[in-house]
Amino acid sequence: MVGTRRSWSIPARVALVLMVAVLLLPAPAGATGPPLEGSGSGVFELPGPEDTERIRDAGAGGNWIEQRTLTGQVVSGPLDGELVQHVTGMVRQPANFVTFRGTATFTGTIEGCGDEVHTLTLRLTGRGQANPPITDSQMHIVDQSSGDLHITGQGTVSQTGANFTYDIRYVCH
Repeated sequence: MVGTRRSWSIPARVALVLMVAVLLLPAPAGATGPPLEGSGSGVFELPGPEDTERIRDAGAGGNWIEQRTLTGQVVSGPLDGELVQHVTGMVRQPANFVTFRGTATFTGTIEGCGDEVHTLTLRLTGRGQANPPITDSQMHIVDQSSGDLHITGQGTVSQTGANFTYDIRYVCH
């Protein structure tokens, strides 16, 4: 129909105005944003033999299970603070291959999650060479014991000697 103009009904106009108004409202405090990603690096203080506890021999071939604690400083990337790692590993000989699991506690600030200090517990699982350490691991945030925001996420950590790098994807709720 040439020359005919179509008009929106009053209920349709009201619905459109309400949808636009909702979209323009500011997000409530603590709302979940898009996932944040980042990479960084740090340095561990490598433990000496006195800092590594051999729990038990694990059968033939010279294999053993050990526990160790590593303290490190995150020096770049979205995490800025201290990292303390407690892991238990099975060391297999003669290849010096280790598989391990444990936890790490991160205390510091997290880019995009405000200026407050957060304490996160991370679950770690990984593998690699035992001594000197050349390892790759997966990390998952499993607990948070401080801060007003809830932080979830996961990533990877690669360690060569005392140096480590990480990639993380996380959300501040």
